[in-house]
Parts: sequence; structure tokens; C-alpha cells
Amino acid sequence: NIGFPALGERSPIDVGVILDGGFRSFFNEAPDSLDSNKKDGSIVVKTNVILNSTSSPRLILISSNNFVSDPVINLVSSSIGSRYIQPINLVENLIDWSLEDVDLLKIRGRSQFVNTLPPLAEQVMVNIEFAIYGFAFIFVIFIWSFSKFYLKKSNSKNITDIDINEAGR
Repeated sequence: NIGFPALGERSPIDVGVILDGGFRSFFNEAPDSLDSNKKDGSIVVKTNVILNSTSSPRLILISSNNFVSDPVINLVSSSIGSRYIQPINLVENLIDWSLEDVDLLKIRGRSQFVNTLPPLAEQVMVNIEFAIYGFAFIFVIFIWSFSKFYLKKSNSKNITDIDINEAGR
């Protein structure tokens, strides 16, 4: 109940069509193959009319190209706060499908999708967290003991230097 009222009957609308298979030409029956040349009055016979399509043609028809226009992509990208490239991916996939080149899909697919790690069980996550805290605690103790030893050694050296210098006076 938000927005403008819907006028007329609601029903799904086809916004694109994909056809696969053999197509007959509009000229599947031999047309008049005579063409008159108006300059010199001669008659030319044309024999290069395609009567049938290839064995595996593919036809893609999309009702509007606005969904891949720069202003629309920029508008949607700014509204969601990230780059919106799904329409471009659709066009790339349609081109790959129409060319029947599955290898292109495999190559592009590797760069776009990240292989995520499988989810961990809760007990495993708790164990990892305790291990991280344990390593951090051991590291802090190591730094503390190293600084304690280094400062003690440094202070004893300074005291020795002072004693020697005072004895020499």
C-alpha cells in the first residue's frame, strides 16, 4: 500500500527472450533473384541469399538497454554505496552463452568469486580464540622478561662504570 496505485491488471511481462535452435530465413523460399541496375539498364542475378541459419544459432533480445546505461548504474551504485555491476555481468554472460564459449565463463568466474572458508563449529571458534589469547599472554611475558633482563644488565653496567670512575678520582 506504499507508492502509486497500480493501474490495470497486474501480470508478468517478458523483458527478454532467448531463442536457441535453427531459424528459417524470411527468404526461405527462393525470392526473385533478379535485380535491375538503373544506371546502365542491366540485370544482375543475386545468389548469396541465406535460406537457413547455422546448426546452432542463438538469438538474444532484451526489451531495453537502459539497465546497462551509465546513468542507471551510477545511480544504483551511489544508492547502495558500492559498485553495482550485475547488469554488466548479465551482458557478459549473454555474450559468452551466445558464442557458446564455456571457457570464457570459467576464466572470468575465478576472478569474481572468492572461495570462502567453511563455517567453523562454535567449540572450534572458542578454542581458536583461547589459543590467540594464550599466545598473546606468552608474548607479553616474553617481552616483559626480556626487558627486565636487558634493563638489569644495563643498570649493572652503569653502576660498574660509576664505581670505577669514582674509585679513580
